[in-house]
Amino acid sequence: MDNFVMVPVPSDMLERVQQRINWRMTSGIAAEWDEDAVAELYGQLDDASRVVARTVAQGSVDDEPTTIARAAEAADARRVLVQGIAFSYASGEGLADETEPPRDDQSARAAFATDDAALASELQVVVARYGYFYGPGTWYAHDGAAAEALRAGKRPITGRGEDSHIHVSDAAAATVALVESSTSGIYNVVDDEPVSQRDWLCAFAEAVGAPAPAEGEPFEAPRRGASNAKIKSELGWEPAYPTWREGLREGL
Repeated sequence: MDNFVMVPVPSDMLERVQQRINWRMTSGIAAEWDEDAVAELYGQLDDASRVVARTVAQGSVDDEPTTIARAAEAADARRVLVQGIAFSYASGEGLADETEPPRDDQSARAAFATDDAALASELQVVVARYGYFYGPGTWYAHDGAAAEALRAGKRPITGRGEDSHIHVSDAAAATVALVESSTSGIYNVVDDEPVSQRDWLCAFAEAVGAPAPAEGEPFEAPRRGASNAKIKSELGWEPAYPTWREGLREGL
């Protein structure tokens, strides 16, 4: 894996920073560079990855014409793995495969545009579009932020449609499979069964001993689950937790 750069962003930080950016976008407030998050992130990266992380993050937050591909070139990398998201596909019938377009909102379009910009470069690019992470070290853990919010009665049900999730250990195994392969392109990294936000939050609340969440006002477009057929068929990857049910029962 010579000349390969990967930016291993901790899942809870990624979600925290992305939610902050998304909130500022939808509120009409310019996103800010989060110095604390950057300092925390840099402490976990090697020197080459720091070049990529700094360039990518500063470009995405400030809306500068900077792409992951240009950042990787600055780090003298020929191959790069891009961390994408599998929960921004447009509404439609069935599970979304990697060819489906994003939802018609700014954050979803921006996420997919980043993937496209990297893929259009001369580098060998793998885009791993992950479902929502859960398990130790994430928001959705016994001691995570989502559990704390549910215990405090501050996490209502606001979503429509279905989302795809992935246990962090399965996400790690899929990432290793992608990195060690010679493949390129986009791969959804999700478990076998998407779930509505209502069912997910109720099951997660029960698993962590929190009260069931209250109903809230939906505030975004319906979600759509993603298909993992491509990574299974091409790389032979299988999640150890095939669905969120097993993961919540055995993997928190």
